[in-house]
Amino acid sequence: GLFSIIFVIVSYKKTGVMRRLLITPIKSYQFIGGQVVTRLVVSILQVVVILMLAILAFGVKMVGSYFLLAFLVFWGSIIFLALGFALSSFAKSEEAAAPIANVIAMPQMFLGNVFFPVESMPDWLQGIVKYLPLNYLADALRKVMNQGASLVDIKNDLYGLIAWSVICVALAIVFFRWQEE
Repeated sequence: GLFSIIFVIVSYKKTGVMRRLLITPIKSYQFIGGQVVTRLVVSILQVVVILMLAILAFGVKMVGSYFLLAFLVFWGSIIFLALGFALSSFAKSEEAAAPIANVIAMPQMFLGNVFFPVESMPDWLQGIVKYLPLNYLADALRKVMNQGASLVDIKNDLYGLIAWSVICVALAIVFFRWQEE
């Protein structure tokens, strides 16, 4: 979500598409809603394909709720899409978009409880990384898929995701611009 939206928005701004959209009858919420819905559908479809491949080709066993898994993917996608909208205002070109997105994405991938367990990190770093949005999402997904966790079981992760949703949507509202100023 982060990478897909930032590149599209920056490209649209650079080529004048965003400026032209402002003079059409389309409302801003319709354009943004269309961008979000498209990427949410793609996110869910990607997870379906990956999960089917994992189950059929590698014998992965998921013990949790597929509905809860889809809900978490949906919610996580919203967070990173909102962050992508906010960051798109800082990138002036597609070349600048990649480093800006990577500054956010790469530390989260390595520190967000995806590739390396948080417990294996130094104590001072654990205190920081446990609050990353990807940490909450990865933890909740892992609990649902591997332990069959319910909403109640992942409530602390949900609180973190709620907080990050509010933060990222607020950042998107504050920083997103239709055109360069």
